[in-house]
Amino acid sequence: MPYPYIVMEYVPGDTLEAFALKCNPSLRKCVHIVLDVAQTLGEVHGAGVFHRDLKPSNILIREKSERPVLIDFGIASLGGAACLTEARIPPATPEFRAPEPLRFLRENADTTAHYEYTPTDELWALGVTFYWLLTDVYPFGERTDAGELAGLAERILTRRPVAPHLLNPRVPLAVSQVCMKMLAEWPAERYATVPELCSALQEALAQAENDSTWEVPLMDPHDPQVTTTLDDPELQEPNEVLRAFRKSGKKQPRRGLVRPKKALELLLARSPDEAPGAPARRRLKPQSQRWAPRVRLYPPQGTNRPERERMGSPLQAPPCRQRVSSSPRPWPPTALVPHGAWGSRRPL
Repeated sequence: MPYPYIVMEYVPGDTLEAFALKCNPSLRKCVHIVLDVAQTLGEVHGAGVFHRDLKPSNILIREKSERPVLIDFGIASLGGAACLTEARIPPATPEFRAPEPLRFLRENADTTAHYEYTPTDELWALGVTFYWLLTDVYPFGERTDAGELAGLAERILTRRPVAPHLLNPRVPLAVSQVCMKMLAEWPAERYATVPELCSALQEALAQAENDSTWEVPLMDPHDPQVTTTLDDPELQEPNEVLRAFRKSGKKQPRRGLVRPKKALELLLARSPDEAPGAPARRRLKPQSQRWAPRVRLYPPQGTNRPERERMGSPLQAPPCRQRVSSSPRPWPPTALVPHGAWGSRRPL
């Protein structure tokens, strides 16, 4: 019986998250990336498809051209298709969820009603990504901040983020205003369509065509004022021990200070299933760099002291018919035979 499958292009390069960490892109590069992703969304929406999980880790940057590629359509939906799940709102990454579905849950007590996903939800997620590119922080914090998921949802519904140009002086006012309009509280205050957003980004690029400040990396890695979290008292965990634990879990190198080969390793130090504030799992060294354990072999006849050897060195097992000792043992004698990196035990 044949199985359906999808043949996809292999895209060499890092995710947008890793690319920003190791390359510290300029303002012009960041605006071009957001513009290209917006144009891709326009084509996707034209086919009646919604991605529904747009975020930096789902955007690849090609190695040579440095053009973005939107990936991971695992929870995408087709407009007008029947709903196959019982969830009242579509699945999404909490930090990138728009206020509309959260407001829908509060205002509709009917458990059978389902929220209808629209292009404004997708453009909101792109706005969160744009804000992160400009400031290196999420506009409403993370799910590991005070209140966790409920606190994050409350901030999305009731608070407006600090403008990017106030957090990062290298962001011009015109670009900051575009980003803040993408994150306006109500859909009527945002860009209604993808072409409208693309026009605003293209206009900002045209006005700064000869502006050399747009070529400077957005983040100054040596600036002591650069932080990875907003120092807002309302976002801080009241418990001092828990606050210190979460702060230690969020420590990461600043943009521009990471060697290219180490950027991906740092991002993979945590499992995707772990919360962003959880401590990173310990990474094991390759087997070739591990110290093999010392093991005890049964001594040959005529010797009093057992011989110790390192695993991985050529060990000679005693002949099968040779008895190590005439004294009875509570278990059958064994010998270690090299097998891979760690060896194996076989009965004589």
